Amino acid sequence: MDLYTILHKLTYRKVDIRFFVEKNVEISAWPGAVLRNRFLYAAESILCADGVSLRQKLDTLPIPESHPYYNQFKGGFPKGFLFDCSHLPYSNGKMVLRKEHIYRFSLILVGNCINDYPLFLLALERMFNDGIGNPRVQLTLVDCNVTDFNNFHPSESIFHKTTEVSLTFNTPISLVNPSKIGNGGYQNKLNSFPSFYQFMRSFIYRLLSLTMLYVEPDVYRTQDEVDQLVESYIADAFNPFLLKADITYTKLHSTPRVGEHNVYVMSGYSGALSFDEVPTLYIHLLDHFAPLCVGNDINFGLGNFSIKTK
Repeated sequence: MDLYTILHKLTYRKVDIRFFVEKNVEISAWPGAVLRNRFLYAAESILCADGVSLRQKLDTLPIPESHPYYNQFKGGFPKGFLFDCSHLPYSNGKMVLRKEHIYRFSLILVGNCINDYPLFLLALERMFNDGIGNPRVQLTLVDCNVTDFNNFHPSESIFHKTTEVSLTFNTPISLVNPSKIGNGGYQNKLNSFPSFYQFMRSFIYRLLSLTMLYVEPDVYRTQDEVDQLVESYIADAFNPFLLKADITYTKLHSTPRVGEHNVYVMSGYSGALSFDEVPTLYIHLLDHFAPLCVGNDINFGLGNFSIKTK
């Protein structure tokens, strides 16, 4: 099965949410962490039809132990939902919301998670009512707009051409697990620089993983089969050359856990990279699936990007 046939099955829903607060809010944490943690807290009280909480369902690996990828994912797997916090204000290590100003963020649901859309809305409602910050300040919903993305199928006209592309990292992006730096491997020899090849490689593996977990578990049989599929598709990702790099390494902090002084720390590069001679066969795929993000700590709001062609 070729890559486009597989990704044709990958659907997702983008829920754009606008809100305001009636009191000023200032939180010393990354906005994506605030959204994630408060949402998961609310999801604990939302029950599915089988009596399991929404949070427990989201934390349960959705493939059986007999699946060839079970051992790889059992220690941690891509979740079927994520938040786009790229439009929320963040500076000097703080998220600051001013009263009666309208803000926005997005919730993205992947594949089978769309079936639980009503439960996600209940969890969001609970999160809004519970509020954020200390002391808690409620969020007031302005509106909610839904867009479904499906039936990915690139036009034949995009093949065998190249173009100039700008990749903008709207939230920090990390393509390498910091704990694995120094263990050898191709990317470590690039000093963790987010090359176009590594970007495409990470993005394709993410899309295939999401398809496997939330759309069709048996879409492929072995890891070798997946590796061959990816390497074949990104064979031309070596060809683009860098025109401009304006990126900055950033560290971000989550909200503290109750009773603990240490907080989870995330990191990545913000800014933009420009490449020339980028095969146009990659452009439509990047544009269509960009809301699904790339890299580490996606469920904390990292990995959001956009592309622009010249």
